[in-house]
Amino acid sequence: MRYIVLYVLLTATVCGTADALIFADGFESGDTCQWSRTTPQCGFCPDANTVALWKMDEGSGQILSDASGNGRYLTLGPTSSVEADDPTWAPGRFGSGLFFNSVSLQFANGDHSNTFPSNQLTIELWIRPTGGSGNHGSAQVFTAGFINCAVITSTQDNDVWIGIGDGSQWSSMTVDAGSVDLDDGAWHYLAMTYDGVTQALYIDGSLAGSQPVSTTLASPNDYKVGGRIANSYLDGWMDEVRLSDVARTAAEISWSWNGAASCQ
Repeated sequence: MRYIVLYVLLTATVCGTADALIFADGFESGDTCQWSRTTPQCGFCPDANTVALWKMDEGSGQILSDASGNGRYLTLGPTSSVEADDPTWAPGRFGSGLFFNSVSLQFANGDHSNTFPSNQLTIELWIRPTGGSGNHGSAQVFTAGFINCAVITSTQDNDVWIGIGDGSQWSSMTVDAGSVDLDDGAWHYLAMTYDGVTQALYIDGSLAGSQPVSTTLASPNDYKVGGRIANSYLDGWMDEVRLSDVARTAAEISWSWNGAASCQ
């Protein structure tokens, strides 16, 4: 644990709206979250439904620690050695983050597993894309397992593909980002949810699209961030990726966006 975390919790200037979690950027496994009805959050904080949380605050090295305390860490590139496939440390939305270069096929990777006991999930991430190696500037920015869940952004079409699966078949949809320009140089917050009956995508805190879905979620055995071998890779920045085994509510997602919007 870094003791600086306690210091920041005691002295940090708060920001955003009420009814949210707070954390000090730099949160690590073993630290504790604090609930507040008057102090908002500036980023994700783990709770009982957090499967994995990669805050990307290390700023150096080959490992992304899992702030959920569940030990689902990621390595930069395919191995823990320094390679061309490794994304590079860069300023993130909160503290440090990672920059991905699609030409070098860069990604972060972890061979871990989890289950979704209530047949629900949420994947949330902060992204600042400039393109991707796939058609129309697409990039598979998050993947869990084989036909389990995935998020693909397209800067040329300005849309987001989201998919959930049972291990053999996808239930997916492509959602137009509308008035949000994914390639405008700003950080954007994406949240995909599945509550057992509806699949939905939120962009920058607002519902962008949804559809009825009935599937049994597969249990993933690996995670990829920034790209996937033999698929597509991101050009751009990422920060704060959280996987949950519950469908986060619209209110929770709005709190995450509104709180962060006021935080520098």
